[in-house]
Amino acid sequence: MYNYNQSYDRLSPLARGAARNTVMGQVLGLLGFSFLFTAAGAWLGVNLGPDAFLPALIASFGALIALYVVRDRAPLNLGLLYLFATGEGVTLGLLLQSYLTRGLGGVVIDAAATTAAITLAAGAYGTTTRRDLSGLGGILFVGLIGVIVASQCLLVR
Repeated sequence: MYNYNQSYDRLSPLARGAARNTVMGQVLGLLGFSFLFTAAGAWLGVNLGPDAFLPALIASFGALIALYVVRDRAPLNLGLLYLFATGEGVTLGLLLQSYLTRGLGGVVIDAAATTAAITLAAGAYGTTTRRDLSGLGGILFVGLIGVIVASQCLLVR
């Protein structure tokens, strides 16, 4: 497993690049595998119906809180990650189904394409740059809050 406490300043540039690519590969692998659980949850949510929304939402938040508590326990944290992904899939499946039944399929496709483009661009930038991007977390979080507030202001109008 990756040691987050180890200092990589003493490593050669080639070894630092190899360590970074290994971590990036592990993260992208976990992300891709968790998307399979999200897709299965979306299928499950559509088949269970609207009554599954609230239990899935509670299970997702419970798994997220538990994941924060046991983030260092390897087999348990993966199970909680997949439980969270499945719960989010159920809720997203039900929400997307309501959009599609109202004839708003274009909105769903636009959101999926935008998410894919931003994720691919961020992954490519993070892989190819030599900068340490860990300091951008706070700035990006504030930007996320700003986007959420702005989108809510647009919905109210």
